[in-house]
Amino acid sequence: MKNSFIKKSLAFAVAFLCCFLCFGKSKQGKKAELPVWCSSPYALYPQKEFFAASGSAKNKAEAEIRAIETLAGIFGRDVHSENQAQSFMSKNEKNGESAVEISSTLSSRVLTEIDQRDLIGIEIAESFFDAGHNEWYVLAVINKERTGALYENLVERNLRSIAELVEAAEKLPDSFSKIAYFSRAMKLAGLNESYAPRFEVIHPQKFNLVRKKFVSSDSLRIKRDNAAEKIPVSVSVSGCSDDSVLTSCEAVLKGFGIKISDRQFKYRLQLDVARSFRTVQNPPIVYCEYSLSAKMTDKNNSVLMPWTASGRAGGKNEKLAEDKAVLQIKNAVQNDYGSAFSEFLYGEIK
Repeated sequence: MKNSFIKKSLAFAVAFLCCFLCFGKSKQGKKAELPVWCSSPYALYPQKEFFAASGSAKNKAEAEIRAIETLAGIFGRDVHSENQAQSFMSKNEKNGESAVEISSTLSSRVLTEIDQRDLIGIEIAESFFDAGHNEWYVLAVINKERTGALYENLVERNLRSIAELVEAAEKLPDSFSKIAYFSRAMKLAGLNESYAPRFEVIHPQKFNLVRKKFVSSDSLRIKRDNAAEKIPVSVSVSGCSDDSVLTSCEAVLKGFGIKISDRQFKYRLQLDVARSFRTVQNPPIVYCEYSLSAKMTDKNNSVLMPWTASGRAGGKNEKLAEDKAVLQIKNAVQNDYGSAFSEFLYGEIK
């Protein structure tokens, strides 16, 4: 009888252990259920009213970016990079172009890494953190009706500005001011053209109504270039025999359609380059130190735009140091002087 009791006790213990192990294994293997929108973006946001895309990553900001990149694929394009984003935002602020309305649901990283033009109408509608797998899931959506109205408003505002700028330009005599007005109008027209592909997909009806009013940026470029042809500029460089520096100066002006002429000109751009060499020891290195002074003058020798810059470049000998300095000078002219001239030009707009 005692043996029978022992056998029954052992059997019960084994059965209990098996049940415990099976339950533990079942519990351990159970996965957290993901929201339905993770795999079916339109489950909560009907396709008739929305565009939707989900993204996942180990951190929320990266998941947002992936969801937005997937949304961009709907329009057959990639999102712009961080440098392009910052460049566009900077130019938008300086040139007084129509402000882009961006959703407050987007993270700061998204705002700094993706161009504002790629964020119009995008909202982060849902997010979920799967703690078991340390994974974030995000759902990005575009409300078609609301975003269509945003694009319509942006385009209409730009069109009104274009009309005002062109009207003002056509009343001006041939001058830098006239070029500035046409250049600003051309930029706004190009901005509208950049909106067009996405606007058309999001709300075809609104786009078709506005499209008839579009002004071609190419037509405005022709107007600008025709005005620029009538105010040729003479360009000269002293203190540097490298032709590439002169070419860089000319390229800045040509970027605004301005004609270069040494015979008949209305304005003169003079760039003076001063250079000197200095040797230091431990380790021995030769520095080519330079200073730049540029001024744009009219026929009365009135200075319209002064500009200065300086720097230095080092090398094992004077020739290497000088070659590096010339490259730096070219970059300074193309970038720093180019930006300064752009500000000068747009400063002519009243």
